[in-house]
Amino acid sequence: QAYKTGRGKITLRAKINAEKTEIEASETLTLSAKHYSNTGNEIKQMVSGKIVNPVIPVTYESLNTEVIRVMDDKGTIIGVSDGTAKVRASATICGVTVSEEIEITVSGGTRPEFIGEIALEIKGENIRPATYAVATVTATNEAGDPMELESGDITFTSSNEDVANVYAGGLIRAKLPGETTITASVTKSGVTKTATAKLTV
Repeated sequence: QAYKTGRGKITLRAKINAEKTEIEASETLTLSAKHYSNTGNEIKQMVSGKIVNPVIPVTYESLNTEVIRVMDDKGTIIGVSDGTAKVRASATICGVTVSEEIEITVSGGTRPEFIGEIALEIKGENIRPATYAVATVTATNEAGDPMELESGDITFTSSNEDVANVYAGGLIRAKLPGETTITASVTKSGVTKTATAKLTV
């Protein structure tokens, strides 16, 4: 595709690069996008007297999420189910939005399970300084059915580590009287969900 700037002097083109165009369900593939002028040269810019490749943020979008889903802003996609879908990469250069599409085919493999919702519960009674509690996370998939989580899928943080620390497995150590918010983040198949719970020491 080609787009002209408001001055009508420059034609900008986008091109998506992929190692392959056929993947299985649950398989990931990273796309990359480059932008060219009508002369076929990559877009360059002058920085401190040097010509460099500009950092152009690219947005990736699947046009059929039942076949392909975009996992992140780096162009990583995942196969969902058999079929063919287009992925669009868009960027804005000099006030002009350019885009290009690539067709990816998904065949075979196992459909990935995507997180629907997560819940965080803090288990512990009469929590005082120098005592412990446990943060536990449960999750359901998009269909609402329970799904299994591995420890590596979950990260925990405490908003006030002076009050309590939380460790990788969800173990909480109370330190000083006060209040903190425990946050659990779960990432699976490129989808991240978070849940919070208040803890008073």
